[in-house]
This record gives sequence, structure tokens and C-alpha cells, in this order.
Amino acid sequence: MEGVDFEDLCLDPYKESLERGRDEGREAGLRAGFTDGRSLGRTKGLEFGVELGYMRGVAVALLESSQFSDAETRGKSDKIQKTLRELVDAIDAFPSPDEMFSRTNGFEKLDVAGMLQRIRAKFKLLTVQLKLPQLSLTRVMNGALRASEVSSATEKAGGTGSLPKDEGTNRSQHGTEW
Repeated sequence: MEGVDFEDLCLDPYKESLERGRDEGREAGLRAGFTDGRSLGRTKGLEFGVELGYMRGVAVALLESSQFSDAETRGKSDKIQKTLRELVDAIDAFPSPDEMFSRTNGFEKLDVAGMLQRIRAKFKLLTVQLKLPQLSLTRVMNGALRASEVSSATEKAGGTGSLPKDEGTNRSQHGTEW
């Protein structure tokens, strides 16, 4: 047996096994952490993409359709137009995944959360200026969820289009699961 020091083996016979187990555990932990991180990153990336895409879509649609006729709304129109342009520019300046990874090497940190918060604040300002709180992504998604539940309930009821009372309401209002 080459390389085996009998004195060390007698003093601590489990040292080699302990070190090997520690190394294997560290490697397994890194692999699991990488997999979990990748999964979380994809989920968050999808959420950010949906949110930014929705806000950009609303802003572009409003930019293309904004025709204000009376004098009172013309003054507000300039502010709204400016906010819309700033919002679209901020969303377009949001870095792509490739840009995020290429910038994060070295000491330069990219503040994605801060950029996203500023874009959200700009969109909130826009909805307040337009007096259209129903454009909130949360409200839109909740409305889509309710519509999906109603559609699902309609299909379960045989597609007749008539729903039992309260079938289309939000379950959390009742506090019970059906």
C-alpha cells in the first residue's frame, strides 16, 4: 500500500472517508443549487418578460391611439405623451439576458430590481394620469383568472352558458374551497 501513512491511519482512521464525503456533499450541493437557481431564474425571467411586455404593449397602443380634441385634455396630453415615451424608452433600455450576464463580470453590478421598480413607478404614474387603474397588470391578470374560472365552470356545467349562483365568483371571498 503506497501513500498510506500507518501512523495517521491509526490516529484517525476515518479522516480520508470524512474528507471524501465532505467533497462529494459539496459537489452535490453545488449541482442542486445550480439547478434550483436556473429554475428560479427562468421563472423570474418569464414573470419580468410578461410584465414588461404588457406595460410596453399598453404604452405603444396608447401612443398610437391618443387623439385629444378639447383644450383641457391637450395640456394633459403633452404630459401623458411624455410619460408614454419615457416608459417605452425605459422598457427598451432594459437589458436582455445576454447583456445582464456580460455586464455582471467584474465589479460592475447591474441593478435590475431598481430598473424594474422605476419602470413600474412610471407605469403607475401613467395609469394615474389617465385615470385608468384598471390597466394595472394585477387587475388584468385577476380578471383573466376569473374569466378562466367562469369558462371552466361553464364547460363543467355542460356548456349551456348558465352557471349556478356564485360559481363565477372568487373563491377567496367565501373563505372555503368548493
